[in-house]
Amino acid sequence: MVDTILFWTATAVYIAITLYLAYFGYKKTKKGEDFLPLFVHGLFSKRISKLAAVCSLVVGTLVWFFWTFFVHKAESAALGICKALFGVDSLLGMPWQVVDPLIVAIPCSVAALVIGYALDKNKFVKEEAAAASA
Repeated sequence: MVDTILFWTATAVYIAITLYLAYFGYKKTKKGEDFLPLFVHGLFSKRISKLAAVCSLVVGTLVWFFWTFFVHKAESAALGICKALFGVDSLLGMPWQVVDPLIVAIPCSVAALVIGYALDKNKFVKEEAAAASA
């Protein structure tokens, strides 16, 4: 019982530290949302799906770029792309203009990882069936 409590406590602390580092790493690299879900998936999954990883990377990157260029007013106003295309500094009004792109991109990246893993799950079932029959 104590081992189980220690394991889950250590896991929660590890994930909290990883999220903290990903957030502050994001401030320097602007790409923390891409690798955090893949990192956690790789640590805790016995079956790593290439499709899920690719989906997660692509969706996280696209959502981050969209949110940075068209919604988050601090960056979109400075870049001027949204103003040039649509005539406004930000496509969405308050409070969405102040929501950090990381806050939006990580859940989208996780959702893409889960969907990609679910789509690729049949491959794992077929491989296990072939291995069991051989």
